Amino acid sequence: MTLIVSNIRTLGGVMETTRPLIVAHRGFSGRFDDNSPEAFKAAFELPIHGVECDVRLTRDGELVIAHDPVVSSDGLMPFSDLLDMFANYPDHHLYVEIKHNRFSTKVHKRTLQELRRHDLDESDRIHIISFSRRVVRYFRKRAPLLDTYFLLRPRTWWLPAAPVGLGPSIIRLNAKPALIGRLGVRTYTWTVNTPRQMLWCAEHGVDILATDLPDLALETLASPRE
Repeated sequence: MTLIVSNIRTLGGVMETTRPLIVAHRGFSGRFDDNSPEAFKAAFELPIHGVECDVRLTRDGELVIAHDPVVSSDGLMPFSDLLDMFANYPDHHLYVEIKHNRFSTKVHKRTLQELRRHDLDESDRIHIISFSRRVVRYFRKRAPLLDTYFLLRPRTWWLPAAPVGLGPSIIRLNAKPALIGRLGVRTYTWTVNTPRQMLWCAEHGVDILATDLPDLALETLASPRE
């Protein structure tokens, strides 16, 4: 199981909703190539809470959107281009997962540089996610107003100070519903791709769900819970 722990400051008041907030996992990845411009644009056009992306530094020194390790930036979307696109959607949030490979000593610094260049280093719409404690500590020190998520591996249970978000996978959450609201924190679960899973999240009080199919989530969760 992989967990996400967060020190979220605010989600713009929307946390009071009776339905889970919807985050498009790697953009609208169920309909388009994941982490692609088309996937992100399609996701931003939907009336959902936010969009998640993966950020890596290539061997040729470019900060790009990619889930897997890459050698070259050829054919990949620059992170700066995504931030330019994000500026056109002021009602949405962006969840940035910083991939920690051997370039991780540079990737978090480059990410913050881009956020500062776009005047987003103090935005409550930007959320930083990483498996690396170094990355989390760096953003807490250099950009304390940004929300930071610490990803926990299966055998790790080290929580940052005052976490307010915990994120088991939907498979783990189904097997152990007691994780919902554990430690008095919010629940973020991934990757939720069937109506049954989405309704289960709503019925059990999950706060945020990440999905490859945000349109299906909107349709499934259209009616408030009773």
